[in-house]
This record gives sequence, C-alpha cells and structure tokens, in this order.
Amino acid sequence: MTPRDDGPLGSRFTMLIGGVLVGAAGLGLAGWRFGAPGVLLGLAALTLITVISAFWSSLRTLLGETRLTGADAYAIGAPRVEEEQKRAVLRALKDLEFERSVGKISDDDYKELVGSYRREAKRLLRLLDEASADQRARAEKIVEARLAQLGLAPLPGDEPEPEADAEPEPTKKDDDA
Repeated sequence: MTPRDDGPLGSRFTMLIGGVLVGAAGLGLAGWRFGAPGVLLGLAALTLITVISAFWSSLRTLLGETRLTGADAYAIGAPRVEEEQKRAVLRALKDLEFERSVGKISDDDYKELVGSYRREAKRLLRLLDEASADQRARAEKIVEARLAQLGLAPLPGDEPEPEADAEPEPTKKDDDA
C-alpha cells in the first residue's frame, strides 16, 4: 500500500494520528503538572479544537476548495451596471410615491414620471433576464439531472396528470334540438 499525499503536510490520516499523539502527550503532561483540573482543561481545549476543525472542514467542503484571485472575488460580488441602474430606478419610483403622498408633486407630473421610470425599469429587467438566461438554463439542467439521479424527475414523454378536483369544462347544449 502506497502512502497518500494530500498536500504539503501529508495525508489527513497522518495529521489526525499526529494530533491525537500530541494531544495525549499534552494531557499526560497536564495531569503530571496540574492534576485533574489540568487534564479537564486539556480535554476541553482538545474538544474545542476538534469542533473548530470539523466546522472548518465542512465549510471548505460546502464552499468547494477553489481559490479565487482578488479580481474574481470582486467580479462575483460586484453588481452589474444594469443591476445598479435597476436599483436606482426602483428607488426613484419609491421616492416619487413618497413625494406624491406628501403633496410635493402634482398627479399629472406623477403619472408622467412614473410612466418613464416604469418603462426604464422594464427595459432593465428584460436586459437582466436575457443576460441570466444561460445561467438559468444551466441551473435547470443541473436540477433536472439531480432529480433524475434521485428518481424524482418525470420520464421524457410523460405528461403531468390532470388534477382530480379540476372541474370539466361545461359543454354547450342546444335547446332548439
């Protein structure tokens, strides 16, 4: 059997064994020097370190172990220009509602401004929707594959069953016949 090398410090198993040995030696030393309170304090410290390392490991697994450059991280978090414009337009609409409610602008001006802001908001929402179409399609494929893997996805060609409590459409009857 060949040893596994998971990184610069060796395998995780080797690190675990080393940690246990160091912890046991530390507990022995604490028991010799401080008695039972030292052993309990050492056990509490080892428990805390174990919980933190388990939490850290689960976070790394959950988030994936990808390394991002500063530019990548900024690109993920930075909103697009259209998203910023959308927020500005929605904020302007909200402010416009407030100004109308306190009587700062007339109803005619309100209608004109609301119309232009809503047109701009619709345009921006369409742009954002079109830009995310590829990502949405990719996400749908991933979900469909996962559902199929779990046996929860409908088979190709299967039509959804009609609801049992749906009322049938009324038919026209000819009274003259």
